[in-house]
Amino acid sequence: MRNHLAKTYKLGSEDWAQFTDWLEEGLGRVTDWTVVAKTFDGGKPFTNGFKETLATFSYLVDPREVPLEEIFSGTYWDLPSDFEALVDHPTADHNGDVYVDALKATKLHALTQFRSSIGDYPAEWRMWPALEDYFNLRRAQNGDLIDPYTGTRVAEMPEDADNEPVRIRTDYLREYLAARRMVLIRQHDHTRFWKEPIAGLGQIVAYGDLQRTDWGCYVLNLVNHSHEQFYFSRLVAKDAVLPFDSARRIGGRRRQREPGDCPEFIVGQQCPANWHSSSLRSMTLGALRILTRRC
Repeated sequence: MRNHLAKTYKLGSEDWAQFTDWLEEGLGRVTDWTVVAKTFDGGKPFTNGFKETLATFSYLVDPREVPLEEIFSGTYWDLPSDFEALVDHPTADHNGDVYVDALKATKLHALTQFRSSIGDYPAEWRMWPALEDYFNLRRAQNGDLIDPYTGTRVAEMPEDADNEPVRIRTDYLREYLAARRMVLIRQHDHTRFWKEPIAGLGQIVAYGDLQRTDWGCYVLNLVNHSHEQFYFSRLVAKDAVLPFDSARRIGGRRRQREPGDCPEFIVGQQCPANWHSSSLRSMTLGALRILTRRC
C-alpha cells in the first residue's frame, strides 16, 4: 500500500506502536487520492520482527437520514465488505423464499464491493455503479476507471484485490458527494505486531475507550507485556470525506470551473508540495455538523 502520510516513524518506536502517524496526520486528512477500500491482509509474514495489517471499507450516507453523531458514537463497522451480504439476502413470504436487494433496504451504501475469487477467477473490487455513471467513466485494460473526456485516471482498481487498496481521486469523489448530498464514511481496522517488547512503552496491557475527535472517532488497544504471547497495537477508527459546497465543477462530463478557482490538484494530476489549504486538507466533525445543517 502506498503511504499517504506526510510523516512516518521508525519501526518499533513508541510513536509507531501508538499510531501517532495515523492519529496526527493520516485520519481525517485530505490528499489528492483517497483510499476507500482494502481487504484485511492477515497472512502477511513478519519482516525484521515486525508486521502490520490494514482493512478499510467505505460507505455513502445522507447525513439528513442518519445522524453523524450516531455514526461516530462507536468504532464498530456499520457495513461489511462482503459482496454476498450486500447484494441480497433470503426472506420468506407466502410464496416461499425470495431474494431482497439489501442495498435498497439500507440507508448506508457501499462505495465498493469485494468479490472473492472463485476457481480460476481472481478476487476483484467493484465500484458503486452510480458513481461510474455520474462521470460516464470507462474501464482501462488494467481495470482502472478513466474519465473518457479528459483521459484522467479517476479510480485505481487493483489487479491484486486481496492485497492492494482501491483509491479514487479526491476531487472526483467530493464532486460526486456534492451532487448526491452525501458524506463518505471510512471504516479502518489497523494492527501492528512486534516480536520483542518495545522498551519505551513499559509493561503495558491497555484496552482503550472510545475517543471522539474533530475528524471522527477511534479506539486504540496496546499490548506490550512480557506475560503475553505476542505484542501488538490495534487502531479501529472512522473518519469522513466531505462533499464540495456545490457540484458540476469536476469531470469532463461536467462544467469546469476556471483553474484559478480551485486548488491545483483539482485541475491537475498531482497535489503540489506547497499546497496547504487548511479548509480542504482537514475533514473535521465541526464541518460535518455545518454540512448537516445546510442539508
